[in-house]
Amino acid sequence: MRVRFVAPSLPWPPDQGARIRAGGLIAALPDDVEVELWTVARPGEPAPPASLLERCVEWRRFARSRPNAIERWAWPRAARWFHSAELRDALARTTRDDADVVHLDEPSLVPVLPDAAPFAACVAHHKIESELAAARAGVEGFGAAWRSRLDAVRWDRVEADAAARVALHVVCSREDADRLRARFPHLDPVVVENGVDPSRFDARRRDAREPDHLLFLGSLDYAPNRDGLAAFLRTTWPALRAARPGVRLSVVGRGDAPDLRERCAFEPRVAWVGEVPDPRPWLARCSALVVPLRIGGGTRVKIVEALAAETPVVTTDAGAEGLALVDGVHAFRAELGDAFARATIAALDSAGGPVPRAGRALVAERYDWRALARRLADAWRARIA
Repeated sequence: MRVRFVAPSLPWPPDQGARIRAGGLIAALPDDVEVELWTVARPGEPAPPASLLERCVEWRRFARSRPNAIERWAWPRAARWFHSAELRDALARTTRDDADVVHLDEPSLVPVLPDAAPFAACVAHHKIESELAAARAGVEGFGAAWRSRLDAVRWDRVEADAAARVALHVVCSREDADRLRARFPHLDPVVVENGVDPSRFDARRRDAREPDHLLFLGSLDYAPNRDGLAAFLRTTWPALRAARPGVRLSVVGRGDAPDLRERCAFEPRVAWVGEVPDPRPWLARCSALVVPLRIGGGTRVKIVEALAAETPVVTTDAGAEGLALVDGVHAFRAELGDAFARATIAALDSAGGPVPRAGRALVAERYDWRALARRLADAWRARIA
């Protein structure tokens, strides 16, 4: 089977969820799947590793281009940013003889899909973008909320277009599958969660963990992460420090949020670390990972990576969405406020115990990229059968 895997950007470096997911799935696909990787070039893009290129029979980069005035008004921001007339023209020339399946790895690429595509197509939803944009509007200030509401309308149009023209849709959680079915009853989305390569995470050095050291990990230019961290500092951090005076928090991730960074500078025992080349040393060093999300979708790569490293995790229901995490068994779950503070203390005290070991076992059983990639390949085969 030959698959043309079209991604909005090169899945490298593995510093944000979409790139980690695409790279992990491509690397783990069965040997009988030939992958053509097509990506939209992004400014400052690094050279991909040899391991990625060796897995692909072809890699093509397409130049970004400016949408016309109508498209700039009609499309959501991500679709405008990743627009490529060159990619659109190449897809228009694609036939069934060129590839068995064309996989669009995000809905932002749907606008470049030909109207009457002569090939089998698949659209992957890392989250339901229209619902995420609407949720962002509920927690943002006036100007940003207005833009998010407009983006929600635009995403709704893109998703409806995708549902009308593409039969195979892949989502990251059962919850997102239910959301799509509620809007488009004729769809039967395939769930392929976010995963991990457990072999990349060494859980043996439990003695390396620093007591009472919390880690917040995530893209800091991603609105749900910014909102979650700000809400954690406002609703939970004071109670946590009162109960555990020695606790400290490291904020790690790519991107920037100047207002939030300035706030952290005035919070005792909070360190704004920013981007790091590899999060694994931080997952090995901390006592627990906090994922205080109030909004989101799909599944959190950082949670499965932390579980693979036997790092205790404390998260909200929104953060745990799509993952089979039982509170007190695999991780700790609570909503922000005093309950989240108590759950965080329990997570801090659980390092090296049965909960993080059970979390790692769950990841190995259910969220290994190899099993998830086989599920994706099976969905492609069923589409072309």
